[in-house]
Amino acid sequence: MKVQMNTYAIARDSNTEIYVDATPYEFLIFKFLYGKDFVKKIGDAPAREVNDIEAEANRIVRKYAVDNIKKVFTEMFEERLPASIKESEAKPEKAAGKKTGAETSAKAQE
Repeated sequence: MKVQMNTYAIARDSNTEIYVDATPYEFLIFKFLYGKDFVKKIGDAPAREVNDIEAEANRIVRKYAVDNIKKVFTEMFEERLPASIKESEAKPEKAAGKKTGAETSAKAQE
C-alpha cells in the first residue's frame, strides 16, 4: 500500500528550522518530541510504498525509540501504531506524485 507523506517544518531552536518528508503518524511523534507549536505541515509529498505494516512499525520504533512511541501511542502501541499506519494510506491523488512541500518552498524562495 502507499502511505501518505507530507512535508513538515520543525523549529529545532530559534535559529534553525528543518524540513522533512514524513508520514502523518510520524507527525504525532514530532509533536511529542519537539512540541506541538514547533512542528507544522507545509505541504504534500509523494506517497511512499509500505509493503509490510509490521516492518514499518518496527522501523518507526527503531528510529524514534520504544519509550517515545509508548508515550505517543500509549502502552497499546503494538496495536495502535499499525492501525495508524493503515489509516495513513494515501488517497489516489496523493499517491500520484505531486510536488513536495520542500520543492514548492524552494521555488518560493528563488
